[in-house]
Formats: sequence, C-alpha cells, structure tokens
Amino acid sequence: MFVSLFRRVRSVIVLCGTVTILLYYTFENEVNTLNSFAENESLPQIHKQGLPPTPEVPAVADWQSADAIAAKPAARVAPDLDEPLRNPTVLVEKNKYFPILHTSSDLSLYSGEEFQALDSETHKLYYPVRYESPFENTFSLKPKLTLPRIQARTFSSSDKPEAHQKVLGEITEQFMDSWRAYYRLALGSDELKPLSRYPTSSGLSRATTLLESLDMLYMLNQTEEINKSLAFIEKLDFSKSQEPLVDLAQNVERILGSLISAYELSRHRDSILLEKAVELADFLLTGFDTPNRIPSLKFAWSSKLRNRFPLQDSNLGQLGSLPLEFSRLSQLTRDEKYTRAIEHVYSVAWDSTDEFDIEYLFPTILDASGCVLLPKEQVDSGEHAKVSKVMKSIQKGKYVHCLQTNKFRPASDAGNFYSADSRSLPFYSNMAKFYQLLNGFDPTSDLKFTRLLVNSFDRIKELMIFTPALPNPDLKSLAFVNSLSTESHYDALTNEKVIKIMPDFTMHQSSCALGSSFALMGKLFDEEKYIELGARITRGCSHTFQLLGVMPEALHVGRCLQAPCSFDPLQPPSDKHAATKADSVLGVKVDDNDSAGGSTEKPSKAYVISNREEASDPSRFAAQWFEGSELPEYIDGALPNYNLSAEAIESIFYLYRITGEDEWRQAGLDLWRSALKVVKSSGAKGVGQVTAVNNIFKNEALDALPADWFSKHLKFFYLLFRNPEFFSLDDYVFTHGGHSLQKIPVQEIPVTEKGTNSVGNVLERLNLRKDDTAS
Repeated sequence: MFVSLFRRVRSVIVLCGTVTILLYYTFENEVNTLNSFAENESLPQIHKQGLPPTPEVPAVADWQSADAIAAKPAARVAPDLDEPLRNPTVLVEKNKYFPILHTSSDLSLYSGEEFQALDSETHKLYYPVRYESPFENTFSLKPKLTLPRIQARTFSSSDKPEAHQKVLGEITEQFMDSWRAYYRLALGSDELKPLSRYPTSSGLSRATTLLESLDMLYMLNQTEEINKSLAFIEKLDFSKSQEPLVDLAQNVERILGSLISAYELSRHRDSILLEKAVELADFLLTGFDTPNRIPSLKFAWSSKLRNRFPLQDSNLGQLGSLPLEFSRLSQLTRDEKYTRAIEHVYSVAWDSTDEFDIEYLFPTILDASGCVLLPKEQVDSGEHAKVSKVMKSIQKGKYVHCLQTNKFRPASDAGNFYSADSRSLPFYSNMAKFYQLLNGFDPTSDLKFTRLLVNSFDRIKELMIFTPALPNPDLKSLAFVNSLSTESHYDALTNEKVIKIMPDFTMHQSSCALGSSFALMGKLFDEEKYIELGARITRGCSHTFQLLGVMPEALHVGRCLQAPCSFDPLQPPSDKHAATKADSVLGVKVDDNDSAGGSTEKPSKAYVISNREEASDPSRFAAQWFEGSELPEYIDGALPNYNLSAEAIESIFYLYRITGEDEWRQAGLDLWRSALKVVKSSGAKGVGQVTAVNNIFKNEALDALPADWFSKHLKFFYLLFRNPEFFSLDDYVFTHGGHSLQKIPVQEIPVTEKGTNSVGNVLERLNLRKDDTAS
C-alpha cells in the first residue's frame, strides 16, 4: 500500500522540490540585487523651489552604548552627493527598504510636487504590529480596584441663584450667536475670521469649528442645528486629508474627540458619528506605521516617501494627546487596535525614564526615533552587522545606520528644557484622565503606569511650582508654574550624577490647566495636598484675570521666597534677573562611558535647585515677546496675545465640582464678566461680537475666533453654572480638547479600602540638595 501511495505522489514531490529550489535562488538573487543597490553611500537631497537647504548636523553616538548620554562627533565627513543620484525616482525606490530619519525642519527636503500626488491604493503597512502589548486586556478583565468618588457630595448654597441663571442665559446666547455666524459665513472651513468675515484654515481642513461645536449643541438641545450638522458631516471623507502633512495630535483631540463625544451625547442614535470616528481613527493609525511604532506627529500621508521614523524633535505634549479618544473608541467598537497603539507609547515612556536628567519627567522636545547612529568607522569595518537591531536608514540625503533602542532619547538641540504647559502638559494630564477612564485599573505589571503617573506629578510639584510676586493685598494663597532647564556633572568621590536644575519663572496660561490636573489627582489618590496645590494654581490664574481683565498667553514675573506675599515696588522680588551661561554648574559633563572613577556601579542621581534663574523658555526669545512701557511694573515681559484660552475656567470648573465650594463659582462669574469686556469687539457686530486679542496691554484685537471658544471656553462656563449632577465628573472624563467621554460605570469604593490607590505605595522621592552657590 505504501509503495502504491509513493508512486502516486512522487511526481508531486519532485515538482514541489523544483519549485522550492527556484524560489530559493530567486530570493537570493533579490537579496543580492538589493544589497548591490544599497551600496551607494549617498542619496539625492531634494529641495523644494524657494526653500533654503537644511544645514547638516552630525548626530552620531557610540553604537556599543545605546544609553550614551552625549553623542560623539562624526570622525569622517560623508562624501559629496553624486549628481546622477539627484533623481527623485531613485529616492522613492530606496525608501521602500530604508526608512527616513528626520526632524520637523527636514520635512521641506521631501516636499516636491512629485511626492504630493495621492496614491489610489490602500496604504500598506511597512511595520505591522508584531509586539505583544505589555498592557493587560482591558476588555477581558474586570478592574481589581474602582475609584473613590470624584465630585463633592454636597455643594455650598449660593445666595445668587438669579445671577447664575442669568449668566447661563448669557453663555447660551453667546454660543448661539457665534455658532450662527460661523455657519453663515464659514461653514466647512476650520474657523471664522470675525472682523473680516472670511473663513480660514487652522491647518486641519476638517470643518473644525462645526465638529467642535457638536457636543455643546447636544447639551443645549439644538435639534435643528444638530440635524443640519449631521447632514454636512455625512458628506465628509475622513479617510484622507486635504493637508499634505497631517497633524496627528490635533486630529485626535479636536476631530476624533468631537465625533465620539457627540455620538455618546446622541445616546448612540446618530450612528454616522461613530462610523466617521472609525474612518478617521483608521486613517490616523497610519501615522503609527514607523519602525518603532511610535507615531509620526506630522505624517505625510499622501507622499511616496512613507517609510519614515517618528520625528527626532517630537513634542512631548502631542505624543501624550492620544490616549483618551483612542481608548474610548476601542471600548465602543470592541476593537483593541486603537488602545494597543497608545499603550505602546506609554510602554516606551516607562522604559525611557532613566534616559533624561530628571527621572519621570520628559523634556518638552525629545527624539522619538530611538535611534543611536553608528560611527562610519564601525560601519566600514562591518562591526554593525554583529548587532541585530541595526537598521540602514536615510538621513539628509545620506545612508546612516541606526541602532534601535526602543526608547525616547534626548533631542540633539533641545534635550534639557522641561515645561508643564501646552508643550508638555497633555502628556501628564492625560495620564491622570486615562487612569480615571479605566476606573483606577492599572493594566501594566508591577503598577508601572501608576508609578509613571504618580512620580511625574510629584516631580512637577517639587520642581515647577512657585509663588508669584503679584499685587495681592489680601494675601491669597497663589501659585504659578515655572519651566526649567538642567545641567549635569559627575562627582567621582560619591559616584553621583549631580543634576543642577535652573528655573525660568515664565508662566504660561496653558499651565492653568495644571490646577484641574492636581485636583483630579487628589481625588484619584486621596491626597488632600494635591487638591490644595490645584487650588493655589487656579487661584493664581483667576487672580491674574482680575488684575488684567484677561491673562496673556505667557508672562514673566518675580518669585516670592515666602508665601503668601504681595508685590512691593520698593523691594524687588527674588530672582528678578536671569543668570547667564557663566553661572552654569562647574564640573565634567556626564557620559555613560566615563569610568566613574574606577567604580563599576551606575552613578546615582542627586538634584540641586539653583538659587539663580536661567532664561531658558523659548517664548522669551520669540519675536512676539513684549516688554513695552504698557506693562504693569510687576510684569517683566509677556506674550501679550489672548487666544480665548480656556485653561483657567476649566480648572475653576474642576475645583468647584471637586470641592463643592462656592468660591469657585464666584471666581468663574468674575472671570466671565472681566473677559467678556476684553474680547467683545464693536467691529465684529453681527458676527458673534467676539474676537481674540493680539495685545491685551494695548487693546489690539486679533481677527480670529479659535474653535476652542466653542469646544472648551463656553462649555466649561456653561457647566460651571449648571446643576453639578449635569455631566458629573464621576460619569464623564473631559479630554484635553474639552470633549466629554462617558466612563464605564462601576461601583464606588470607600476611601478606606483604596489599597494601591495610594501615592505612598509607588512614590520614589527625589534626592534634593541645597544649592551652596551664591545667589
């Protein structure tokens, strides 16, 4: 029987063997061809007409130490580019196999018309998801721990109910006036220019104001306006963009957040909103198609040069702007691909906490590629072939070899500046809200996510809070938020890396949102001191509105050494003048390759807060920075514009809902009255009468009506004066874009049973030391 069977199949066996041999040699031939094709050491550098060439910046590091702190200079200069290789077709072909390594300034190198034609074919992934998520499946597991109550149980009675009802009517009327003006004059465009009455784009080209107004229209039961909006949305195609470079963070927090929030507010009846949300999210996931699956924040979706690393100068706040909307969409669709994408960002962040000077804080700008470039000598000798994680890549028209670390790394030009404003704060605040959205469930092993969350906020509390020198005759407890920069040296005697922390007392209005973040953290982890700190920050912002009418986007003030305090013109506050570079910390710059005085142990870290201020905030060197005579004497300089920002009223809303104290409703009422006087422009009559302000100190209007006016500003005012059970913080999570996401209901637990919901269980305290240098 076996002989008969063999005779029947032997011809098939011979055929299969022949085909296998042919496929093998065909594959070998393709490999040899590709290797031969890649032997060129240079690639063409493509410039768009009229754009200056980007200067070449060496960025090589010791390939044997992926964790090296400082990069070594290139030992050899790459050869000049060959003229015959200046063919875009060659670059496109080679990019199929070798990813582009670049910064945001390099995007102009690849913006020729030949790369802007849309591809009709569906985007095919270069780097499919192959890793196992370190997060547990949040759908299959029930939370082991639920949250304590967020909102106050009781609210102090107000003696001004008529005033609150009146302001509710004013807010509703103002919203509808602005909405009708947009609908009449700018429907389909991102925003309206109220003074010139023209539509304008904010860089999204997604009918942004219409979408960002949706949830407020649902709150106000504007059925007719909702139906007209839905009819318009149904015609929109979210599977592509009119912009050649897609802003991932803005699309998520503004557009995706709007669609999901409105869908939930329709009680899941308007299914077109969820369909469009899925369509947009699937399109945005192509931004994660990078070698390390960290998103490219500005991705060229229609370019033929799609094979790229994430930016080497990625913005921390934008990297952290994605989790809430993607996670809630996964919950609604039961599709984990959205959650897995953002979980990977947090996983890489955890692995990168020791890459930077301050553990658990990340610089405002960082290198998201995770690349360490190998020196040319190592490549020429063939040693790079011994390392499996080396990827041949393209940078500025040349081949380079990237050792992939799967970590965030310091950016080459801005790796030591830290902030807690719009440039960074979304990363930290969204961690707290992500924790809230998951009902206190940490899906990581060893509570890694909770450790990252708690210790990040602890670093901000310890290093980035100061008492501002403002006129304050009532001696209110006020706080502002500073940025900081770092320098380091190695102490061979103690085997320590000593980090000198130098503050910059420039307060950004976007940092006012930190008040709501600390208040929320205080309830999530039962830490009253966090709530008190959130109140101090919010009170500082509210007080500034009282002094100036509105708060500029940034201002620099002096610091008081004691709190509370009031500005005294006869006694200048401490740290009035910034230190120069000559005041830098003395010592040897730390390099992981240093022998540490013969010690084989990794140096520990010690932190010293400088007695002197260092002018490190880029805002102070911007062309818009204002130091004119119109400034009050307690302000040294400012970014004088006011873009209808909502961070102050957002924190006031949170503080009222969390504490139940009527102080915050009164603060909101005062802010509404003072701000409206400034932003109402007679020149905009008939189109909502509201416009942004170019210079609050010179009373100069700006012809702009940002979408935040609809999505955040008016919404938080409205919710502040509504019944507190209307959109309770125990039922909803508010995104950074101001949109409400419904939280999966769980049983409330008593605070006494909070268990791991304790800061003390995961906190790693800083080793802070006194600065002995002269101030």
